[in-house]
Amino acid sequence: MCARSVRLFFGGFLVFAVSAIAQQPVTVTFEARGGGNAALPPRLELRLTDVSDRSISRTVPLIDGRGELDVPAGKEWDVRSGDNAFVIAATRMTASAGAAVTLEVWPAAKLRGRVAAQGDQKPAAVSVTVAELAGQGSVVPRGTKFDCDVDRARVVTCSVPAAARHLVLRMSDMVPHYLWELALTQGGKRELGTISFRRGASFTAYLDRGIAQRLEASARARLLHPVPAVPSETTARLSVPVAEGSFDKRGFVQLAGVPAGTYILEIRAKGFATRSIGPLEIYDGKETSFRKAIELFPPVQVGITVDPPHDLDDRPWRIRWERVGDFAPADAGITLHAGTDGRAVIADQSPGLFSLQLFDTDGNPLWGKDVRVDEQDVAIPIALDLHLVKGNVSIGEIPLEATLWFGTANGAVHARAASDAEGRFAVRLPHLSEWPVEVVSRARSIHSIVNVDVDDDDDVAIELPDTSLSGRVVDADGQRLSRGRVTAQVSGRALSTELSSAGEFSLRGVPEGTVHLIASNAQNESSSPVAVPLSRNAPVRDVELRILETHRFAGTVVSAGQPVVGAHVSVVPLAPRGGHVVEAVTDAAGKFQAAVLDRAVRVLLVIAAPSRTLQTFDVPVTAEEMRYDVAPRGGTLGIHLSGNAQAPFTLTRDGVEVPLASLLSWILAHGAPIEDESLLRVMDLAPGHYRVCGPPGKCTDGALAPGATLELHVPADRQ
Repeated sequence: MCARSVRLFFGGFLVFAVSAIAQQPVTVTFEARGGGNAALPPRLELRLTDVSDRSISRTVPLIDGRGELDVPAGKEWDVRSGDNAFVIAATRMTASAGAAVTLEVWPAAKLRGRVAAQGDQKPAAVSVTVAELAGQGSVVPRGTKFDCDVDRARVVTCSVPAAARHLVLRMSDMVPHYLWELALTQGGKRELGTISFRRGASFTAYLDRGIAQRLEASARARLLHPVPAVPSETTARLSVPVAEGSFDKRGFVQLAGVPAGTYILEIRAKGFATRSIGPLEIYDGKETSFRKAIELFPPVQVGITVDPPHDLDDRPWRIRWERVGDFAPADAGITLHAGTDGRAVIADQSPGLFSLQLFDTDGNPLWGKDVRVDEQDVAIPIALDLHLVKGNVSIGEIPLEATLWFGTANGAVHARAASDAEGRFAVRLPHLSEWPVEVVSRARSIHSIVNVDVDDDDDVAIELPDTSLSGRVVDADGQRLSRGRVTAQVSGRALSTELSSAGEFSLRGVPEGTVHLIASNAQNESSSPVAVPLSRNAPVRDVELRILETHRFAGTVVSAGQPVVGAHVSVVPLAPRGGHVVEAVTDAAGKFQAAVLDRAVRVLLVIAAPSRTLQTFDVPVTAEEMRYDVAPRGGTLGIHLSGNAQAPFTLTRDGVEVPLASLLSWILAHGAPIEDESLLRVMDLAPGHYRVCGPPGKCTDGALAPGATLELHVPADRQ
């Protein structure tokens, strides 16, 4: 009978009555068999050690591989071989009625050495695990574990199968120590000398055996933080490899001393395409192994043909090729010139999404496209219909000497031109259509964008409205700024000008309408937006913009209890509206900070966590540093813009806005091109209830679960 404890209640008092009755013994059966091709000894002793009291042990004799032992029910025992000539894998059993323990027995060899642990830590336990290389096979299964003995002098002794060739010594919270190409014999001993352990996590991986044998030189492995494509000092620091090393002749690599976190494994080898694998989770004090043998593939070749083979000045095209997304640190990209036949070849490429741009010799990007490269060579034909377009530009009726960008200065496709004192210009364009044209004359404080229909048959006449607005910018104390910028937002476009040393600004040629002015200083602190009506021949003067005071807003991004490194955090003012969106990137501890307006009450946090999810938070602005827990695993959301639904829509998750710009950036960060304008497919969105709304009052919604896909159609505005 087992010991029992009975609770009795008398008059509201709790009384314990305990009876201690000795546990009944149970019979445990043991059966052994020879490991691999080894013969089982006719007699073998097993030694059982009580897990709760290591001073208690029992011996079980096995005759022809079988034996029995009566032990108290419910107790845990460690089972080891009692014969130095043979060894069994580390085994723990719990005694229960009818329990049967089956063991493999191996002829043993001895390993002996002295443990030296970082920080002079006394080794509590040391074990040996079989580490046969992937695909090479072994009579001892890979991962089989054997316990070692450690004495007070820190001398470790391990009994291991004589058949094992590759072993790894392990100590808790320490980087494992690998032993390769061991030639062990039954009853033999191998002196290891001093075995130095250092604290930390580690990562191991194997190359495919055939690949390893074909390498001309050692392949290199790097562990990288997945980081967003956001220029910042934090991103630059996080882009440095956390650990790197070379695969050895066996195709094995161990990267040691790795901080816990999420990583991308990058493998480079001569004659092969770069391979990226991830995300990989590495835990504090643990070893992470990529169990599957890694294959490498031949590099991809990209062939580009441009028609016509030269630009309008009969000069060669310049080509820019750059990887997009994948959350890996951006490489330098490739710039090259097409040949006289308009052809170019980009060799040694690995699969992924790339940005391809075509420039004329003056540096104008006249063609651009995102290109998906798989594991086969790619041929990309580019056909341009080049046109030499002439015209004149004026403000009011006055000819204007200025710089013009057809497609705007920051457009993916644009062409730059300069007008002379008579306002005349000529520009080379890749197609005829309606172009947004940005016009800038710093000398005359002119910055404007107008839409222009370009036709081959007529000169282009660009007339800017004769509008004018001016004012000054002061700091929170009313003092003039000597450095800063004023941005005018009108009709969905942003025009800007730099402040003079006296803190004054002036803008001419701004399109008519209501203009929203915002000033910013060198620290990216901003003013409240000021709305002014603007029309021809009605100058707006003496507008004062005051920079608002800000304070520090900080937090920590975590996921599944771990800090998220390299998350892109956008801080969007909600209440009151206005001011700049502030960008930040979490550091190695998952922390970020931003400057928000003193008057801000609430902000929208958009957290794009590489290898995790995109998630938004509507939070109050407080001095306290908050933790923001991002879902570790998300789902895929398809947003359909079919029918007569228009592109503008709003999306919320659990009632919190998910901005369209953030969705587009998140798609590209995954290396996925937006090929269908009627469908946005967004991966790794945090689970939750999503609601998409088109015209006012027309919405559709649904729940998104981890690993699932949710399709939502933007409601159409049916008249």
